[in-house]
Amino acid sequence: LADQTYLSLAKSLLSRDLPGPVTRELGNLVERSLAGYRRLGLQSPSRLVALWATLLTGLPQWNSNSSCLFLLDILCRHSFLPQHIHRETLGLLRDLHRKYLCDVSSQGLINWITGINYSGLRLLFSSSLPSCPWLSYFVLTAESLHCTESGLWSALVQQLGRGRSLEEGLAAAAREVETPAPLASQLPPYRWLAQALDTPSHHPLLPLLWQGFFKLFLARPQPSHSGEEPRGVGMAFFQGMINTMYYNKVKAALKALHETFSQEQEEEQEQEKKEQEKKEQEQ
Repeated sequence: LADQTYLSLAKSLLSRDLPGPVTRELGNLVERSLAGYRRLGLQSPSRLVALWATLLTGLPQWNSNSSCLFLLDILCRHSFLPQHIHRETLGLLRDLHRKYLCDVSSQGLINWITGINYSGLRLLFSSSLPSCPWLSYFVLTAESLHCTESGLWSALVQQLGRGRSLEEGLAAAAREVETPAPLASQLPPYRWLAQALDTPSHHPLLPLLWQGFFKLFLARPQPSHSGEEPRGVGMAFFQGMINTMYYNKVKAALKALHETFSQEQEEEQEQEKKEQEKKEQEQ
């Protein structure tokens, strides 16, 4: 893209003003084209979303290009509510996710010799996307669906329900369903949680990001006999000193969110009360 010139790359070392002006203008063009789909004789913007998404994800190293990610985030935002566009965009990202998982060209020499993948799965993004929550939501959904459909998640929950540690349970679950084992940090609960913690507190997707985490955190194994009430396995993801510290960070973040929105609600109620009193005095 035009902003990814050597001069722009050099400036980016000194400034974080990304995306650049050209990318922002292109973003405006994308927005206008999606809003004016009827002028092109289309029944919905789905074809335009698919066209732009295919073009952007066809660029070399698109998933490490901040300009591409900025534009894809726009497309994912427009794809979120219309069900058919949501389904098509999710399908595109699921295809890309599977493509990356099957790409063995990135495996190192040691992995190739031993047949063991020490670096885990090859994901579209190795970390969260704080500036692109809409894109991240679709990517995380694709990852979670893959983990569920492969049988790995249900097998892992059963293993954790038997009291195994996360690492032991993950290895056993991967052997059971005959699928490559990801790193523990690549499991969907951690992925959803990282994105939720890094997303701005007033972003409209934040509740759904937390929902994605808690749906997995509260998972329970299947009962071994009738009448049994298995405990949730969520705390198995927060064992050990480092994960305990991470768990405390999660609790602090949730407490801060609660305090922020409680304070805003009180301020709104106080403002409404003052406006009501003013109306009564005027009457």
